[in-house]
Amino acid sequence: MFSTNKTPSIVIYLVLLAFALRFYQNFGSYLQPGINGGYYPVQVRSILKTGRLAYMDTPLIFYFQALLSFLLNKFTAYNLSSIILFVTKFTDTLIPPLVLFPIYAFLRKRCSVVGSSLIASMSVFSIFILQGLSGDFTKNSAALALLGFYYVELYRKKRNIFKLILLFILTSLTHKTGLLLATITTAILISSKLKFIKDLKYKRMVIIILVISVLFQTILSFLSPSVLCMLLSNLKIVSTENYIGLIFTWAITLILLVAVTEINEKIPHEILVSIIMLIFLTLNLSSLLLGKSYAERFWFLSTSTLVFALILGIKYIREKWRFAIYSAIAIYTTFSILYFFQSHKLPIIKETAYKEIMLNLPTDPNSIVVAEHGIDWWIAFATKNKVAQDGILVDKYSKIYYVNYYPRKEVYAWFGTVTVPESAELHYDGEYIKIYVDQK
Repeated sequence: MFSTNKTPSIVIYLVLLAFALRFYQNFGSYLQPGINGGYYPVQVRSILKTGRLAYMDTPLIFYFQALLSFLLNKFTAYNLSSIILFVTKFTDTLIPPLVLFPIYAFLRKRCSVVGSSLIASMSVFSIFILQGLSGDFTKNSAALALLGFYYVELYRKKRNIFKLILLFILTSLTHKTGLLLATITTAILISSKLKFIKDLKYKRMVIIILVISVLFQTILSFLSPSVLCMLLSNLKIVSTENYIGLIFTWAITLILLVAVTEINEKIPHEILVSIIMLIFLTLNLSSLLLGKSYAERFWFLSTSTLVFALILGIKYIREKWRFAIYSAIAIYTTFSILYFFQSHKLPIIKETAYKEIMLNLPTDPNSIVVAEHGIDWWIAFATKNKVAQDGILVDKYSKIYYVNYYPRKEVYAWFGTVTVPESAELHYDGEYIKIYVDQK
């Protein structure tokens, strides 16, 4: 898929840097970082114990992690829980940076070493990927890495159909967003070859895509309140670094649009169609008119579609626009890395609190434990108990435990507590954890 003996040292350094940054975050604590950090260990242990996922999901990354855990458990003396924690953190560290290889190799045929390095680096060092899709988003980041391999193969002059099919399947089995973008990018390539698309003049094509984009945004804005409306209402629902990521994404995308428009007659029409569709796809994915639930998913994807658009367009645009794009990417990736060191992800729960749960919450297959989202995964992993979030009906259980975590402002400031009924009795009152039990 890529040849390392032809790969210059600069891409090796970029891969090592991306690996080091993710290693620093993932292995800086005993538990996996992020709100959903405990989700992966729970799924992996379930596969090792039962052969099935504990919760229905796209399975590939979990079975891959389970296979590595099984092998390490067989050939080392470490306990299974420690092995699973190591493997889930290591895969999040290792897999995403690998996308640099195919993207850089493909770009080197289209622009300079500096340009290839900068564009490729955005696929792993943008704030959305480095800060957003790390720690507890292994599925997402692994899917985007596989998507990078798929996209490069898709636009080769001599495509390997077997590789394409295999990469499409692997990407789809890793995360549903991988399936979504693999399908969209394939549809874009196919549509660029259709006769009525080929016959469209540039301005008419842009107008049609713009109208479709406006309709798409309008429909989404009716489904849930937009981020823009919440922002205007002084509701802080998105972290500041994500807005900075959006500004850079828009700036680079619009520079590319202007640059392509300026010389659209000189770009092969099929390539031009793909570039324009990817540009508008990027703008749609990074829109403030999206509802919060959609924005959290789509903004992270906009980096990938922008990189794809740059891969195709950078070869044709004028030098002044290349310089502007390279400068913006350099500033953006530098900011992302510096911000990462200042504010990287932490585990949702302190190791001390996790150990309190292990020692003081009984394992009881006939009970259920109610806890805040994020804490529930670590409770399930530590005790093997069934878990539920606050507000879920648990009346059918004769014994219900309620776990509240008091982080003393050392982790996520928004952290809340679950509602404990008056009939529940205090079971444990520790440094960070309070456990109540309600028996019927």
